Amino acid sequence: MVCDYLLCSFADEHKDRALDIAASRRQGATVRFLLTADLHGKIVLIIDDLTETGERTAVDYMAWQGAVDIETGVFQHKTTSSFVPDFCAEIIREWRWITYPWAAHKDLVGFTEKVLSDALRTIEDIRTRLKERYNPVMKENRLEEVLDDLIRMGTAKRVEGKYRKI
Repeated sequence: MVCDYLLCSFADEHKDRALDIAASRRQGATVRFLLTADLHGKIVLIIDDLTETGERTAVDYMAWQGAVDIETGVFQHKTTSSFVPDFCAEIIREWRWITYPWAAHKDLVGFTEKVLSDALRTIEDIRTRLKERYNPVMKENRLEEVLDDLIRMGTAKRVEGKYRKI
């Protein structure tokens, strides 16, 4: 998300739904990077990809920093969010998982982590489980990259060409 990199840690705050979503909900957003710019008396536009949780952390932080007029814009506004932005390109009336190109790898890592178990599994077994639960669209070698990332993160282990969660 745009806001992930600019101000707030909204990543992984998506609501768990019937499909056992890859991301888990956290306890609220927090400011990760303090602003060095002086916002006193400024007009600020906060942009993000979508509204999801209803968090106002970025807006409240900008106001605390002295901004006098704060407007918000998103690509997609989910009406299930309690936060309503000032501008949006599309309204999503029924909740659904949305994967943007810039977040596809992160989402796939989360989905894959969900289908791993304590039992050793082949890549093909993992691919089948992913297809059954989430039906992601991915390139042939993408799953290997994702599993390598999970190993680097310390959440998966490779044993004799098979994988399991740690």
